[in-house]
Amino acid sequence: MAIDPAWDRLALDTATFAALIRLMKRLAPQLADVTRPLPVIDQTWQGPRRRRKDFDAPCRLPEDATPNEFARRLRAVGEGPEHALTLTRFGRSFRLEPGKVSNVVHGGQPMKI
Repeated sequence: MAIDPAWDRLALDTATFAALIRLMKRLAPQLADVTRPLPVIDQTWQGPRRRRKDFDAPCRLPEDATPNEFARRLRAVGEGPEHALTLTRFGRSFRLEPGKVSNVVHGGQPMKI
């Protein structure tokens, strides 16, 4: 499935979760059968490893960020309880609080709270 350029972080998270569910449904019989080892495949992990610091880096806005750069990074990282855009000025760090109230999503589905 291709990533739609119009997706924000929530849409990407939702699509990722749906893909994970499809993968688990496909692999469930093999994973549940403990009497046989999983088949060996000739594929290896490719691409760079990503760590929390790799995600945190775009959350830190430079002092001279333009409105376009702010919008681009906000779209990329979204707003969440475990992360937020931050800006350091005058030796202090400022954290962006969520600017809108939106649906809480669990398993790709909006929840009523």
